[in-house]
Amino acid sequence: MSKKREMDPLLGELYLAGEVVPAGEYCEINDGRQIVLKTGGFLPASLDGHVACYRRLPRYRPQTLRAQSAASERS
Repeated sequence: MSKKREMDPLLGELYLAGEVVPAGEYCEINDGRQIVLKTGGFLPASLDGHVACYRRLPRYRPQTLRAQSAASERS
């Protein structure tokens, strides 16, 4: 049974330290620390002893950036 994630209206899905998450880039909400997981794994604890809460950052592929750049040049 999957756990229902907490949603923030501005940040989207929220993840807590210790949760197993898929590979990707995550940002700690309180201090902005960024974590890159090349493979799925656990999100690390905070460095100050509080429960760390993360949001997943969108991932941009180089071809997507080139397409966006070309579209803006045509405008």
